[in-house]
Amino acid sequence: MEIKAYKLLTEPNWDYELVNTIVETLGNSEKETSNSQIANEFAVILKNIYEYKEKVLEGVLPMLENYPDIKPLFEFTSLEKDNRARPILVNLTSQKKLHAGMSKEEMDAIMLEGVEDWAKSVSGEYRDVKIENLSELIEFLKDLETEDSVKMKMITIYSERYTLLPRAQQFIAEAIKILQEFYPIVEEEFEEAILSLQDKSYLESNLKELGLIKFGKCNQMVVQPCILPYNQIAVDWRDEEEKDVAADIGIYVFRLSSTHKKIALSDSKILSALKTLGDATRLKIVRMLFGRKMYIQEIADVLGLTPATVSHHINLLLQEGFVCVTVDVEKAKKIFYEINPEKFNELGDAVKQLGLEALGTDRKGDGL
Repeated sequence: MEIKAYKLLTEPNWDYELVNTIVETLGNSEKETSNSQIANEFAVILKNIYEYKEKVLEGVLPMLENYPDIKPLFEFTSLEKDNRARPILVNLTSQKKLHAGMSKEEMDAIMLEGVEDWAKSVSGEYRDVKIENLSELIEFLKDLETEDSVKMKMITIYSERYTLLPRAQQFIAEAIKILQEFYPIVEEEFEEAILSLQDKSYLESNLKELGLIKFGKCNQMVVQPCILPYNQIAVDWRDEEEKDVAADIGIYVFRLSSTHKKIALSDSKILSALKTLGDATRLKIVRMLFGRKMYIQEIADVLGLTPATVSHHINLLLQEGFVCVTVDVEKAKKIFYEINPEKFNELGDAVKQLGLEALGTDRKGDGL
């Protein structure tokens, strides 16, 4: 990994904090109730974050009910859940695209960029997707494997952009006052993260240790620390030709990763990991990735599957940490995937420990 120029943004991106939090909340109907050691340690570390999020949601969710026309912009579709694509509004606020007094020309450009990025993500490949008007969007959606309701939603969002984008900006401007009001709850944590991230080597070493995302050479990386998306890393290209990368980095992503590594895999984590590997297609993908990097289309061609189907399986492997991502800014926005050997070693050690415990139990039984 080589980052030539490095720029750290030292103020919260309020728009993104707000929109991402609402999207995640509306998309997660089930609450975690784990009493594991790691869950308890996380609860202690994240006490202020949880309190801040609760206060924010208590204020902004009732406010959103006054904007029923834009609520669909905050809701995941089945495609976005399966493919880890971000809703259009999340991308736009991450890049600070929305502003008061947008002209129609600006709204055209903003929406087309958002729709095209979404299309590239849900198709599972970052190439050969060009959408410049409604007809091209409809043509893209025609061959997309998803429900008609999802297709109609995207057509509606694009067609009604002149109404929806100003309304979204109006809601965001009103709602971020809630985030700013309760910001003192997490201000100290945010400032501590800023101090750490000021050192480029801190970011480079932690990304390397995390092992789940890698970068090729990039001329400049602009880093936005994130409060409520505290355990997320999101990467985008600010300028493809100049090889500039933007990264949204959760303020606790490295600390939580470090805490996680100190604690052995729980039974539920072992079961989840083995379940992910217990699929014939995912096992084939894992075997293909041993010793080489591949991108979605390559894997799809070999397996005879659609890129979207491969993307679904890859994302399940990503969630368990079995594969990692390489962002290559020198090869037309390609995203490569490769094996994360540490995860396999971790799982192997956990299964081996279970075997030793079982062996020990059997020996005790023989002694009786």
